[in-house]
Amino acid sequence: MLKVFGLALIGVSLATGCSDSGETPRPSDPGPVHDKTQEAGDLPYDLNDVSFLYPLPPADALDALLPLSRAGERGPLLSAALYAKLDGSINLSHELSSFHVVGVRVDPCFPSTAPPVSSCIKEIRLVAQPILTDPATHTVTTRDVAIHLFYDLDDGEWSGLLSQLAALKKLAGNKTDHAPLEVHPVMLAEGLDGPYAQALHRLVLEGAGDRNLVRVATSVAIFDQSWDFRSFDRSGDSLTATPIPRIGTETTQHFANSAGTHNIGTMSPRPTPDDLSLLLDEPKLSSAPDADVATAARAAVASENPNLTNRVTTDCMTCHVATRARGLAETIRHVDTEHFDERFRDPRFDLRLDSPVATDIVSQRAFGYLDAKPAFNQRMIHETATVAAALSTK
Repeated sequence: MLKVFGLALIGVSLATGCSDSGETPRPSDPGPVHDKTQEAGDLPYDLNDVSFLYPLPPADALDALLPLSRAGERGPLLSAALYAKLDGSINLSHELSSFHVVGVRVDPCFPSTAPPVSSCIKEIRLVAQPILTDPATHTVTTRDVAIHLFYDLDDGEWSGLLSQLAALKKLAGNKTDHAPLEVHPVMLAEGLDGPYAQALHRLVLEGAGDRNLVRVATSVAIFDQSWDFRSFDRSGDSLTATPIPRIGTETTQHFANSAGTHNIGTMSPRPTPDDLSLLLDEPKLSSAPDADVATAARAAVASENPNLTNRVTTDCMTCHVATRARGLAETIRHVDTEHFDERFRDPRFDLRLDSPVATDIVSQRAFGYLDAKPAFNQRMIHETATVAAALSTK
């Protein structure tokens, strides 16, 4: 049995994988931090208007969530042929029919890896997990496997998507204003057969499909003790594994947690430079020089900031464990990171991390579910804020 950190970390969880879900650095100078209510209402889009976490459906209505095999105007969200190739590469251990879309994100500026790397790609992004029913309790749960799908849009298609976002915001009214990122409050109130969820379904099925699917990233848990992360570029009928930044030509990054008296998290291969291993090793963290701990804590805070790190510059696991690493520095060594220059700030949004599994060491989810519990991480919240701000100022 793995030990769970008994840490009182308010707003702390794992940070999202920059190598497959970072943002292009954007100018960001929100000014001095002050009472958020002074800024409230300034922007037309808030966090839950650009990132959407579906509520889980009743046990007798699993297909109230979009199955990943569902076909829309651009073909299936993921074709059976491509899924077979993906499963053959990494053994997802579940049938395609069990995967349903749990999260939707829109992104006006996903960073390109092709020259010039500063260019922006407009995208819809989906997160899918296996959704299962427990026959004993008739309750719905998920498995700790995720497929993250990326669909490119041209300027005309993006313009149409913006019109659909505006219509969704009109349906939401003020119910999404000034709220932390959470299970979507309107869909939670209306249910998945309500007008808001149905409008979001239409946005997905009209904007995403086989014809514009360009990349896929995966996270697979192994006995709740280790996790493998990979990403693939799609070209025609082929999926090509892509090297992960800062680990050379390797295309898989692995993270493991020890189960002993002291928790030790291990990244393999370790990135270069390796900024966080010190913070993830409790015995070493307890005795390391203050200066070394502070330097590592600054690196963790920077990894949570999408204006400082992105998919081109940072490996998967650094971003996935950055917030846990920061929390350990704060709790075990009492490092005050609140005023670090590297910290992401935007007082126009409620950036709280409100997740029941925020401090669970077996939670690697960035945006989705751990079992039946909503799981977010801090970097993903910050990314969402940059998107909401960008769309609000167009």
